[in-house]
Amino acid sequence: MPRPPNPWRRDLERIPPQPRRLARYALQLERALRGRRGRTFNRALVALLLPLLDEQVVAGWLPRTDAQDDDDWDDSSSPFEPDLEEDDTRALHKRLASALERLPARFMARLAAADGDAALNPSVALLCDSLHLGPVEQAVLDSLACYVDAEPRRR
Repeated sequence: MPRPPNPWRRDLERIPPQPRRLARYALQLERALRGRRGRTFNRALVALLLPLLDEQVVAGWLPRTDAQDDDDWDDSSSPFEPDLEEDDTRALHKRLASALERLPARFMARLAAADGDAALNPSVALLCDSLHLGPVEQAVLDSLACYVDAEPRRR
């Protein structure tokens, strides 16, 4: 049986810093909670992971219609929020769950290297330096700042 194509992008450095950081935090959260919750995905997690996914592979996961061809990929729409039947959405989430379960550790290492550890928000960096906060506190504040700043993209 042929191995399914790798859905994870290889060009992590080309992803803008904020969406890359949010996707990294979402992956870390998903991995930490694995086994402690059901395999259902909330829309926020899926939306945050999208920048890490190869658009062509994800497009192949979508059901094909007569009017659809490969040039119809629209960057403004999410492949996880098209007008799909409930069964199609369930199948799409099942593929994402499978991809997450097979996520190689080397991908997480490449993502961490591309992303770095410095706070993206200068206010968070200043606050952490002034209050001598550690890396965990910085990560929490940075993730909140990134999430708030990314609010328009989450709609």
